[in-house]
Amino acid sequence: MPGRKFLRVSAAIALGIGVSAIALVWVSLQRPSVNSEPFDTHKWRRNTDIYAATNDPGCVRGGMALDLIEKGSLVGKTHSEIFLLLGRPDRSENRVLTYELGQCSGFGWHNSLLIVGFEAGDKVSYARFTRDTP
Repeated sequence: MPGRKFLRVSAAIALGIGVSAIALVWVSLQRPSVNSEPFDTHKWRRNTDIYAATNDPGCVRGGMALDLIEKGSLVGKTHSEIFLLLGRPDRSENRVLTYELGQCSGFGWHNSLLIVGFEAGDKVSYARFTRDTP
């Protein structure tokens, strides 16, 4: 019966397109929605309270965070050097500092964070951009 084969193939194609669309949306929600911009300590520190002006700040520090990550500027620095460069973190626990960036993930709907992790020798071992999960 050629009709059933056509329906099965059509259903398989539709399923493939649906799965691909879902995957594309998921990936886009995970990625930063901002381009890298040169890091500027003064601009970073001026925007410490990203929600001071409005509850919808946009992506205030995300471009600068990407610049730091892409250049590897934080890796190997000590706590003191990070505090001098970035100021006090918004959160700190278990050898990890967290800095709020604004709404920089996906389509700009989700808050994003710069995560700075330290190794046993008190030096930064990684820095990454991530979406904040409530």
